[in-house]
Amino acid sequence: MGVTRPTEHDAVREARDALVIVAAVAPVAAAVAGIAAVAAGDFEAWARWLVGPPVVAALLLGTLGSALLLADRLGRRFLQARPYTIGRFRLIAVALGAAILLVAGLPTTWPVVIGFAIVCALLGGVILLGAALDL
Repeated sequence: MGVTRPTEHDAVREARDALVIVAAVAPVAAAVAGIAAVAAGDFEAWARWLVGPPVVAALLLGTLGSALLLADRLGRRFLQARPYTIGRFRLIAVALGAAILLVAGLPTTWPVVIGFAIVCALLGGVILLGAALDL
């Protein structure tokens, strides 16, 4: 009998898929911002409003996806519980809405954005460590 690796729960898959969709939009938004900035002559405003929200939304979804994966693994192992599934399009809408609010509040919201980036990196490191140790 072979060893089976743990699989992702639907909540983790939905968050990952939402992150992939938002991350795929970021380069397109950057290209559109660049073209619009050349036409309008105001790069900062176009970059802030077209590139900022997808990047911040990706940070939010990366943090959420990592936390859900960690909760899924620990919950399944110790509590026989799974995180509740939310659809990817609802996750994208909430992440972009929060990202727009955070970008609108810049520079005051820089600590929040930087905090999400740090938490996302730490959770990603924990997940990579767990994957390396085959947990």
